Amino acid sequence: MSELTPEFCRERRQAVGWSQTELAQMAKVVPVAIQKFEAHQGNLTESARLAVIAALRGAGLAFPVSPAPPLAQPNGNLTPGDCLRLRVTLGWTHDQLAKRAGGGIEAGTIAAYEGGQKISKDAQSRIGCALEGTGLVLTGAAPPPLNGVSPTFMALAVVFWLVLALLFAVAFR
Repeated sequence: MSELTPEFCRERRQAVGWSQTELAQMAKVVPVAIQKFEAHQGNLTESARLAVIAALRGAGLAFPVSPAPPLAQPNGNLTPGDCLRLRVTLGWTHDQLAKRAGGGIEAGTIAAYEGGQKISKDAQSRIGCALEGTGLVLTGAAPPPLNGVSPTFMALAVVFWLVLALLFAVAFR
């Protein structure tokens, strides 16, 4: 996940010329959360931290990212927190995720879901599929392809070469 320290938050906020209140408005968090965080008087909740990162990225700032951990739900259900975490990790806006999800999913639907509102199972499934397609997979789901090649294809290629080597060895004994 992206590292967000109070100092880094302050530097990035000032780089775009925002006050603490303006950053809070852009991230849709209470201003006191930003004030306390930057003053080392408290931590941001996970959703607030991700919202601040998204707001700063939305302002055009680069943000270092390390690989995201897998989604928390082993049964493949996408929670609102997982949706927000992965979208922010990928640096996607609500509009970008909605476009990838297709099926008439709108940015407002994704924002509402991340905010805790219920959405249809179809919409939840489409959003989950769009996020799964990035290689940040659900726990218990198939691992992402190795260099774009599926594990099944790799296994078949290995078997093919082993059989070929065996035939070659028998033919030239």
